[in-house]
Amino acid sequence: MAIESLNKEHFISYVSNIFVQINRAVMFKELEKIKHFVSEGIYNNLNNAVETAKNGNYIQFYDEMNVKDVKIITTRDTDDSTQIEVSLTSRYMDFRMRDGKVISGDNKNTIIRNYKMIFSRKKNYREQPRARFCPGCGANIDVNRNGNCSYCGATYNLEDMDWVVVEFETY
Repeated sequence: MAIESLNKEHFISYVSNIFVQINRAVMFKELEKIKHFVSEGIYNNLNNAVETAKNGNYIQFYDEMNVKDVKIITTRDTDDSTQIEVSLTSRYMDFRMRDGKVISGDNKNTIIRNYKMIFSRKKNYREQPRARFCPGCGANIDVNRNGNCSYCGATYNLEDMDWVVVEFETY
């Protein structure tokens, strides 16, 4: 891929949006809304976190979340994909609640955390128009909302069409 052709402002906005959606999905235990733009490994890790919260009978909160900065660190090509590593700095309140009481973290003060995220896109990806259509029934689909068709329920998997998160960690 000619990384020079990447619209960096658009990509940084995409990264910020994905980051917030991932954290909201964990908080509201709605991982199906993000499954279409994370790798299976990331999905499984997030699902484990959600299951731990359910089993512990607590809610994980990420309140007043905002993305302060996103920087592209490196780009690399593999045999079948292009990867972009980004550094993301976010600010939010991170705490857990059970029965209306804070059991860990701080719900009064924000923290700043740094993340490393790696996005991957297949080299033979199919360029998609801004309006995307359901692979099941052809209806217009809002991929950013949840990646599922509101008519037939089919999942619009971005793996062959756009950037997918393959690594997500704090540092």
